[in-house]
Amino acid sequence: MWVQNENCDYKKIRYNETVFNNFKEFSFGHDGLLVIAIEMIKKYPLLVKIINDKFDIIFIDEFQDTNYDVLKVFLDKIAFINTTVGLFGDEMQAIYKDGIGSVKEYTDNRKLVLIEKPANYRCSYEVVDLIKKIRSDKVGIDQEVVLKQNEKESDRHGSVKLYYSIVDKKPVIKSDKNEKEEYAYQTSWGISTRLIGAIIMAHGDNRGLKLPPEIAPIQAIIVPISLSNEDVISKAKELFDVLNKNFRVEIDKRDNYSTGYKFNDWEMKGVPVRIEIGPKDILENQCMAVERDTGDKTAINLDNIEDELRKILSNIQKRMFDSCKKNKENRTSSVDNLDEFAEKINKNQGYIKAMWCGDEKCEAEIRDKTGAKSRCIPFKQEKISDKCVVCGKKAKHLVFWGRQY
Repeated sequence: MWVQNENCDYKKIRYNETVFNNFKEFSFGHDGLLVIAIEMIKKYPLLVKIINDKFDIIFIDEFQDTNYDVLKVFLDKIAFINTTVGLFGDEMQAIYKDGIGSVKEYTDNRKLVLIEKPANYRCSYEVVDLIKKIRSDKVGIDQEVVLKQNEKESDRHGSVKLYYSIVDKKPVIKSDKNEKEEYAYQTSWGISTRLIGAIIMAHGDNRGLKLPPEIAPIQAIIVPISLSNEDVISKAKELFDVLNKNFRVEIDKRDNYSTGYKFNDWEMKGVPVRIEIGPKDILENQCMAVERDTGDKTAINLDNIEDELRKILSNIQKRMFDSCKKNKENRTSSVDNLDEFAEKINKNQGYIKAMWCGDEKCEAEIRDKTGAKSRCIPFKQEKISDKCVVCGKKAKHLVFWGRQY
């Protein structure tokens, strides 16, 4: 029996960001959309042409775990016309049953060219030495650096920094058989590219990237209006020299693009402020500052340019932070039972605050029924309920839950 949901637009297919299909809402999970996409490509050859026209190169990461039918569509129908398909991965690391695993049939018939990566350069003698110092379990496992053929030891030396903190009450570990107390250490390997993805997702809009001023590589771009006017070029350079002392600025000197193209280009790249200066501006001893987040345009006296730019960047930073914080708060819901959990995470597609007893079985049930995982147990705990959202037993923690992207 089919019961139509009056609040659902059945002319649109929606992605619900889970592994499940929800026919009541007419929304589909990952696998469901893949099946639909495959059938559409098979039925409508024009879609292949659209993809070919739009993308010269398509890269697929972790190919070994990509759905078999999906990869075959890319390799048999989309590749080798105007589009090159590249695969990254290792068939020995396949973990999903429906993944293609090996692409030997494509390398054998030369539809794919295998490029071997013989060694992983992330290992070095310094890293291995650090690992040996940290390990104290005495289980007989030894770490070694593997050299390529004709490679010398001197080719593989690098550096690694070890950071540790000193506090009033030092943390301890009891890792050896005598339970001897040792200080806990941490090592930092740098920031993941996931942080870049989070910035794009949190701040980007329909015009492209939008970067907070404090982290933007270029805080202000100076765009001269009329590159053929020597006075304009001279004033732009003068403006650059003034601002470059305290800000990250650049001049767009490209002479093969129109002014409108440059404006759009820097907006897509997310530069917080665009500074326009032309012949009329020079006569009035001013420039125009355009803010990326709002599009507001302000005339600024060149004598006050440093102070004014500092104010503008500070305001942009605050607006972007406040906007992102408000969006997070609006998309965070508190629940006290699993049915409400599933309903709100599908509707709001944000964070869920719920109490948890600490049992991994309850966490697994949440994951299986909603697609959400525990994201954070905040230091500052709230008590929105006494009971676990799953089993109803006494709760130990307030947890933020969310789906993985």
